[in-house]
Amino acid sequence: MPHSKGQSVMFDGLCCTVFKTPGKRITGETISGYLIRENMSGIIHDNIEDANLIICNPDTMCSYCWGNFEYDGDNVKASKWIFDNLVKCLNSANNLKWGPNIDNTEYHLTIDDTTWTKNLT
Repeated sequence: MPHSKGQSVMFDGLCCTVFKTPGKRITGETISGYLIRENMSGIIHDNIEDANLIICNPDTMCSYCWGNFEYDGDNVKASKWIFDNLVKCLNSANNLKWGPNIDNTEYHLTIDDTTWTKNLT
């Protein structure tokens, strides 16, 4: 199945974003695979065949990344992490909400009807 630029995909068990689709590159060379970027590490992979990519929906993406999120009570830092590592990589998510609970002991991310919670560490 063809993937589009900006789409979230899984490659080797890692959440990635498609940056270039197969076709002619700036060098003039025609490439049959995709140029993708790992969302957490920023590592770039080029010429990845379609068969090696799996569509990554928002729930999969958040579940994969949530374990890397640590909440220390700094809500500005937490919000920045959520935005930088999840929100800007979720190209098909709707109804996103994130923030702390009223006493800052938990931080939540909600997409539609699914909520991820991280306790204060």
